[in-house]
Amino acid sequence: MQRLFAVTASAGGSPGLAAEVIWSDDGGATTEDTSVTTLAANEDPDDMACVGTRLVIVSNESLSLHHALIEDILDGTETWAEVATGFVAAKGPNAIFSLGASFTWIVGNGGYIYF
Repeated sequence: MQRLFAVTASAGGSPGLAAEVIWSDDGGATTEDTSVTTLAANEDPDDMACVGTRLVIVSNESLSLHHALIEDILDGTETWAEVATGFVAAKGPNAIFSLGASFTWIVGNGGYIYF
């Protein structure tokens, strides 16, 4: 089984649409999408990574990270949660890299590295 995940930017305008995760659990033969409900329509995601059993999206505009269980995304039953603590103001997240649930790095403005 080959799983693929991609994240889109939010769509401005009226009405604005939140960012979406586009995913496939069959190597891209078919795709589905779901809205990242914790990101506002004017907040773009910057990067994402699979961290353990969760898909994690970071957003400099929201100064936070957003996560949901991967299996729930694939089942269409996900609940997104936002974590807006732990980031230094003006040093928000830009990129994320993970080697597993215990080894995840987030790069922020000004050379900040969160681990």
